[in-house]
Amino acid sequence: MPSNIKVLFLAPQQTVSSARFRVFTYIDSLKKDGFVVTVLHPRPDKYTTPKWVMKGRVFKLLWHGLGIPARLFMWLFCIPAFIKNDVVIIQRDLNPEPFPLIEALVYFFNKRIIFDFDDSIFMWPWSVSKSLLHFQKTKIAWIVKHSQHIFVGNQFLKQWADKFSPRVSVLPTPVDTEYFKTKISQNGHETINIGWCGTYSSIQYINSLTPVLSRICGEYPNVKILISTNRPDMVELPDCNTDIRLFSKEREIVDFHDMNIGLMPIKEDDYSKGKCALKALCYMSCGIPNVCSDVGANREVHSKGQTGFLAKNEEDWYLKLKTLIQNPQLREQMGKAGRELVEKHYSKKVLYNVLKEKIVETALQDNTI
Repeated sequence: MPSNIKVLFLAPQQTVSSARFRVFTYIDSLKKDGFVVTVLHPRPDKYTTPKWVMKGRVFKLLWHGLGIPARLFMWLFCIPAFIKNDVVIIQRDLNPEPFPLIEALVYFFNKRIIFDFDDSIFMWPWSVSKSLLHFQKTKIAWIVKHSQHIFVGNQFLKQWADKFSPRVSVLPTPVDTEYFKTKISQNGHETINIGWCGTYSSIQYINSLTPVLSRICGEYPNVKILISTNRPDMVELPDCNTDIRLFSKEREIVDFHDMNIGLMPIKEDDYSKGKCALKALCYMSCGIPNVCSDVGANREVHSKGQTGFLAKNEEDWYLKLKTLIQNPQLREQMGKAGRELVEKHYSKKVLYNVLKEKIVETALQDNTI
């Protein structure tokens, strides 16, 4: 393997889960193997919106209007980094505007690009005009076409990207199994914590389970709903015995280990099909059985073994949660099977080798294409 290959990651801040798991998880391993790694973040960050922007339409237009020249100005200073690095890895699209402004700048100076994404970033979860959606799809398609290789998080994303490039492969989102360690035995718990961990953008999904969770809590007084999120004020679970916690990286593993059953509800739509079952994989790495919506990558994960349940409707959710509540041995069995599956197919150790090989291959490509 060529030594001292210089790799530049263009990625969101580590607080964004896609960057945390699909970029920063690999940094130490790359450096240990002799790669020279640099990470640059967009400024202003498309994922961090100041509170004043939410005060009205004028403020939003001002923020986005100033953001375009600000980001371009910032990236102009990064041109030397684009040139000197052997490989540039772009994690998701770099700007919120529906045209590849920054990515085209990178391509002009360095053709050795690996593009990585793990969501349906070619669409939005909210309603937008058809013309705006067309521009966003065209933007992502352009980046895919002009990349030496494309990593996507699941088969649904691959099917979409395959329409624009033959150089697409699935790289599941990795889990650091040394960080997400197995919890203690499922047996011997008087209180059964049914848990969910997520950000404000996903709270709608856990709130949608209110009828099921209210019914469960009504039948089982020893059941508690444990929620870890950055916006506890948005959680709406009436008639449930809840333990709602403000998410903290420092106590993240404690929160996971306090769970006996994990939840991953999502919608049945194309945007949700782009999700890569990361929540389920984190539960499984910690030895926690889980119930997930029967959608997208959740099917891919649970098709490999008896690691959890898939639910299609409210009655499904109720019956499968009830089964796990009543069977501590089954929780233990599924937890162990889930951990083994993650170690074999989704661990940082396994997936790092795939990324490393593609970086080396890309570094040897012609930069004058």
